[in-house]
Amino acid sequence: MSDQVKRVRSEDGTGLAVYVGGSGTPLVMVGGALSDHRAVTPLRPLLEPHFTVYAYDRRGRGGSGDAASYEVQREIEDLAAVVDLAGPGTVVYGHSSGAILAMEAAAQGLRARRLAVYEPPYDVDRKAIEDLPERLAVLVGAGDGAGAVRAFLRDGPGISEAMLDKMSAAPFWPAMVAIAPTVVYDATIAMVGRVSKERFARLPMPVTVMYGDSSPNRMRAAAAALAEAVPAGALVGLSGQDHNPNPTVLAEHLIAVG
Repeated sequence: MSDQVKRVRSEDGTGLAVYVGGSGTPLVMVGGALSDHRAVTPLRPLLEPHFTVYAYDRRGRGGSGDAASYEVQREIEDLAAVVDLAGPGTVVYGHSSGAILAMEAAAQGLRARRLAVYEPPYDVDRKAIEDLPERLAVLVGAGDGAGAVRAFLRDGPGISEAMLDKMSAAPFWPAMVAIAPTVVYDATIAMVGRVSKERFARLPMPVTVMYGDSSPNRMRAAAAALAEAVPAGALVGLSGQDHNPNPTVLAEHLIAVG
């Protein structure tokens, strides 16, 4: 897999690193929390015979820049800049918080032909996490990146302390801690709240909403609500999958969407 690395500037001037490979229909990949463009590396050999893949580092990650303060709107503008780079006929795939970004950008007129999203965490319990961005910002400000990552995973997705102990000993843990400030961003994105039929009533493009049938009930319920809210929405369950689906299974569905 050989990438062409391109750079685009978002509306606020932030530079974004975009990694391009493959041939065919343009496909922009929007990652979720605690990941950069490398999160889709296992998918790319499966997708690149069918798509020109645009995998980018969201702001604050990898080769992309950042701003002094954070707003969800800036990330929506980032995605729009990458879609403009990809050009006409673009398909956008978003995972988790990246799926919320894709949907909110579409509601603001994103120039994409169609969307595929996997388990956007819309139906959150706002009271349970309403202070999470602020608590994470305190940990990040104190230089406790590992603590911020643990708090985000514990109080957001609900990962147990025992599992967090195992994760903290895994080879991928230092890479997650390296982008710990971005957990504040993803916690803020999750606070967008519940699915709004009014917000999505005028979406012109088809949207395939995917979920894993082994994921928590709240994830499946959010996917169903979103598919119902979108005029041209389709709900697809992936058998035996959870919040991190098998690349082969996911790629089959994305190829079908494209």
